[in-house]
Amino acid sequence: MFLPQIITLNFNYPTNFCSLILGSMNKMQRLEMTRSLRRSNGYSKTKVKANLLSLTKARGSKIRRKLMDINPMPRHYDRTVIAPAVLGVTEAFALLYLGPPGTDIFAHYLYLYIFTHHGLSLWNNLWYEGTYSFVGYSILPYVVASVLGLRLTELVGIVITLSFVVQLDRSIGSPKTRLATQILLLTWPFVIESGDVPYVLGCASIAAAALAYLKNKKLPFLIATLLALLSSPLAVGFFAIFIVSYQLIDPFRTRSTPSLTSSSSFLGNLRAGSKRLLSFYLVVLAIEVGIVLLLSLGFPTQNFYPFFLSDFVIVVAFALLVILVSAPQPTKWSARDAFQRLTVIGALLYLLTALVLMIVPTPIGANLNKISEISLPLSIVIVASARAKTKPIGSNNARRRSPPKVRLRRTPAYIALLILSSYWTFTEVSGPLTNTSQAYKQGNYRYWEPVINYLKAHLSPGQRVEVVDTPTHAQAYYLPRASIPLVRGWFRQADFPENRLLYRTHLPTSSYKNWLGEASAAYIVLTEGPYDFSANNEAKLLSSSHSFLTLVFRDKDVKIYKIRNATPLVSNNAGTVSLGLTDLKIKVLTPGPVVVNINYSPYLIPSSGCISYLRPGTTLWEGAKVGVDTLHFGFKWSTFINTVRDSLVSHKSTSCTSS
Repeated sequence: MFLPQIITLNFNYPTNFCSLILGSMNKMQRLEMTRSLRRSNGYSKTKVKANLLSLTKARGSKIRRKLMDINPMPRHYDRTVIAPAVLGVTEAFALLYLGPPGTDIFAHYLYLYIFTHHGLSLWNNLWYEGTYSFVGYSILPYVVASVLGLRLTELVGIVITLSFVVQLDRSIGSPKTRLATQILLLTWPFVIESGDVPYVLGCASIAAAALAYLKNKKLPFLIATLLALLSSPLAVGFFAIFIVSYQLIDPFRTRSTPSLTSSSSFLGNLRAGSKRLLSFYLVVLAIEVGIVLLLSLGFPTQNFYPFFLSDFVIVVAFALLVILVSAPQPTKWSARDAFQRLTVIGALLYLLTALVLMIVPTPIGANLNKISEISLPLSIVIVASARAKTKPIGSNNARRRSPPKVRLRRTPAYIALLILSSYWTFTEVSGPLTNTSQAYKQGNYRYWEPVINYLKAHLSPGQRVEVVDTPTHAQAYYLPRASIPLVRGWFRQADFPENRLLYRTHLPTSSYKNWLGEASAAYIVLTEGPYDFSANNEAKLLSSSHSFLTLVFRDKDVKIYKIRNATPLVSNNAGTVSLGLTDLKIKVLTPGPVVVNINYSPYLIPSSGCISYLRPGTTLWEGAKVGVDTLHFGFKWSTFINTVRDSLVSHKSTSCTSS
């Protein structure tokens, strides 16, 4: 009874070689089976015949295992998939080498520069008054890019992803999913415009892990997920939602077909699914998630990504529409409805994650809406599957679709889901392509060269520069590369908590002045625009004259203001000698505590005395010797263990850390 259902759900076979198993079916089963077989063509007859002969000798779970191992290979590539894949690679190449710079690309250029010139440095004094780099975020892309270059690394990630999408389509696809595959192949390359190289490589690894999971290949799955973890923990999080959903509602591993219309059957299925939560795949993902959490405890920050209400609303609307479209109908579900069960559970987990991230500040936040990049092809598959539901095979109406009244009642939900996902995908794809002329200009070194030359000639050691943020964030690469420390950098997770004032609807002059003083800013750079949405109020404020600012440089693109009576990096009983990537050298003039406007980290080691947390953005240095003294970043495992322990007990590092 289970055999024809699984074959009909996932596999197509030539009709001529199925007589051995068709003879054991009743009339309605043969009709359903034959209908599926007639749609297939182009497979190796010898291989399929051998598999079918072996199936006739199998029984029970062995039949299902044999079916899962069958992977018929087509004689030739299907042009309807290969052509969009080739076009997608062409799009990726054009966007990388001819298109405007990606939104995040310059941040990764800086990380690549740090990696190639300073090694795996875990601290960066040139951004955000001191912040962690690499740790808990990404490492693998910069290792690969140090050999291939950043652009070629991103292109390789796109090509790998598209190739695995083609393989997945050949393995588990059908004519009903072909349109979704084509759209995914054509739209995915536009993820390049986000400039998020780690996420691109992470998704490439996740695509490989998905294929390994479906084929039950444990070692390739382990390797692929580890590569994904080293590239993008966010991609691993999305994949974990899929794996948990599949493990809970897995039609190929249940002995009976569950029914979501019956609460007892549903709960029974959840109980059976919970026993599979200790499977190899979920254990691997749980360990990897645990590693991310351990790193967040060992390298504590106040960083979090804002989950704006507009992003939250669209995420919730998408999840609810998916649940509505895929919800069970008042008929018993068959094995062909497995995808609907998987979709419902996945959407519920996604919705629950969104609710948690909206309440609890985390570095993920609105990054949860990155599902928008595949929302349109995913919605097409969901709608096509929902409209093609049939009653259980063997019933009197096995070939009939769901009742017309049900389809008509859900048509508005189908349309709404497709419209929402189309809008969501379009805004994600087209957003970075606006203002391309300015993006080309601001992404060029020549645009920033006059600013760099002026600041290097006039900036004193320990003074920072505030650049009114641009959409390309190119200043976050070019200025720090010239050893010019910035008040802001470019990672929203670090920017929002430290510079939340700039995100408010109103920016008072007095608050802005105090904010500059706390960051030890000495100069402000204002471009001609456009600006990042967080910098619009700041640009408006600077458009009028202010008593604490003096215009010291101006050309056709940029203005530079000097802040009068700028706050120094260290308190008055000391002076700054130099500020490097991972170290600070000061000259202590008189004995006593020294207040340093750098974020506290337990891994900052003074050459004399000890340091402690004072307030956000400020560290207290006690016992520094009179004369030249140094504060440098140094990782120690003992410090890491102690920091994890303190984080678990919510202990604030306010006492002195011995040198």
